[in-house]
Amino acid sequence: MGAGIMPVISIAVFYAFVVHVRLSLGRWPGFNETFTSGWLRFHHALAEYLSLGLMASLYAIGIMTLLSFAFKSLRFLSFSCLIHMVFVGFSLGSFLLAPHPFLNWLFD
Repeated sequence: MGAGIMPVISIAVFYAFVVHVRLSLGRWPGFNETFTSGWLRFHHALAEYLSLGLMASLYAIGIMTLLSFAFKSLRFLSFSCLIHMVFVGFSLGSFLLAPHPFLNWLFD
């Protein structure tokens, strides 16, 4: 069950950031707009680092999966690795469900 904790926390932090931006600004940010509030910048950095951590974890999980198939004593890890990969896929896909104007600003 621990394999899905990081992706679920990442989803929660990302959507808390989306709500925080909307409530703080009263609108969606415009093109190339930066935040002046320290809390918004902190929340943005936290959401960004968690999503980068998710993508980086896929490399580590891929290596761990290969090792679990290579060594019989580590076979039990392969199921946890598969669950983590599925949760990461769902969480990265769920980021695209955020409102369109917010995603336009985020991916600028």
